[in-house]
Order: sequence, then C-alpha cells, then structure tokens
Amino acid sequence: MTKILFRPPTWKRYLSFREAIKKQSLLRCLEYERLALLGLKGRVLDFGGGRHVNYAEKIAEWGSESGFIYESANIDPNTNPHFLLDKSGRIPTDPAQYDAVISLNTLEHVSDLNGTLSELRRVSRDGARLILVVPFLFPVHGHPSDYHRGTPSFWEKILHDHNFKNVNIETLTWGPFSTASLVTGLPGPLKGLRRTTSLLLDLAYSQKNFRGRDKIMAVQDDPACRAPIAYFIEASAR
Repeated sequence: MTKILFRPPTWKRYLSFREAIKKQSLLRCLEYERLALLGLKGRVLDFGGGRHVNYAEKIAEWGSESGFIYESANIDPNTNPHFLLDKSGRIPTDPAQYDAVISLNTLEHVSDLNGTLSELRRVSRDGARLILVVPFLFPVHGHPSDYHRGTPSFWEKILHDHNFKNVNIETLTWGPFSTASLVTGLPGPLKGLRRTTSLLLDLAYSQKNFRGRDKIMAVQDDPACRAPIAYFIEASAR
C-alpha cells in the first residue's frame, strides 16, 4: 500500500501562520509553508499559474540561492500567463525544456488528466522535478469545473504510467478537526472562533498522540493521515 508523509502540527507552526489564516484558507497556509522549502533552480513551468495569480508574491520564495527562471501556462487570460493555452491544453514550446514543472490546485479542474500529464512529461527534461498540489477533502469548486479527487494510490499509479518515477506524497493537513471545519464551511455564528478552536484541538490531539514527532511515514489509510485537505506530490521525469 502507498506510504505518505505527515507533518504533525506544532506550536511553532501555528504561531507562524496564526495571522495569515485570518485572510486565507488553511490549505493555502499549509501549501505556502511547504512550497517555501522547494529550492527550485533552472527553468520552471507553472502549469495553471501566471503573473497575476493569488500567490504571485510567494513565487520568489520557491527558489534556491541561485534562483530560477519562472514561466507559466494557463487557459485564463486574466492570470497573464507566459503561454495562453487553448482547449487542447498543448503547451506551445519544444520538448524537454524545463528543469521543474509545478502545478498548484489545478489538475482537479482538468477533465483529460491523462493528456495533461503526457504534456507535462513532454516539456520536462529527463530527471526534471514534477511538483503538484491536489485537493482531497476540499469543497467542490469550479474554475470552470471540478473533476478529480485522487487518493495517493491513484496518483502514484497514474504518474508511473506517464513516465514519472520516485513519487513521494505528503499530506497537507493540520488534523481531523480543522479538516472537518474546512469541508463543512462552519455554517452559523462565530466562524472565526470555531476555526481557531479546531486548530487548537488538532494541536492538542497531535501532542497527545504523536509526542513531539515532526514527521510520520504511514500507509495512506493510517488514522494519522487518511483525511487530508490536499496532497503535496513530488516525482521526477524518467
């Protein structure tokens, strides 16, 4: 069975995004925290990105000290991408152009997932990094449509089928209480207080059950990590 990595919540992490979570979703907080560790270099394609996306100011944090060249592809002209795609989804560039391809909260909106992964592999150099963030227990949302919620086993198999290897999957989750609050949307009064309470309950639950461990590797249905908001996936082109 597919194994995945879970990073239990800590007080230090909670304090680092306590203010940010008032303005953005828990998924965004966890996602930006993880992306800041990437250390990208070389030529990078952001599939589903652009110069005017809501994380534009975070992009510079993804790079190594030597930096990287950022390019983007999107079907939405409002994002001001480097490559504006048509319905075919073909990226108008030669094969094997990129040292890394990244796609954030985008593949759930792609109906032809096989065709898209083939295209991402086509533009990747051998050994290039593929980095994905894909939702799991997250409300259905359209842009313009919403098609996929894949398990770790699904992503591991489909990436291998499209000539990606060394698939590593992490949960993007804080814990069961905050995941439940995000999925339900917390209808009713005192939403902010109840959201904060869910984060603190998860923190207390983690400290009781994981006893200070900062990383846990487990099978995908382990109680510690079977209900994530999203998955962070990294693979390499073969």
